[in-house]
Amino acid sequence: MILVRVALSKIFLDLDTILSLDVDTIVNENISNLWDINLDGYYYAAVDEPIKNKDNFISINAGVMLINLKQLRKDKKDDELIEALNTQYYKFPE
Repeated sequence: MILVRVALSKIFLDLDTILSLDVDTIVNENISNLWDINLDGYYYAAVDEPIKNKDNFISINAGVMLINLKQLRKDKKDDELIEALNTQYYKFPE
């Protein structure tokens, strides 16, 4: 189910932005201010996780992630990500 995030721009054609929450995320206060994050020029907003790894991957906590579907579609990054996941192996696909 983690990988479905890559296809959200194809599933929710009428949305420009979507907030993705992991199934094990519990929210006990108002998080509506997340919608105020300016995503102009960005594909995602998430918390950076400074995990050291030998592969030099960028690590983020995708448990709470604001996704700019409009920008992904515009730059065709959604197609690029889907293609990459279909042709390459990723140790951490999220």
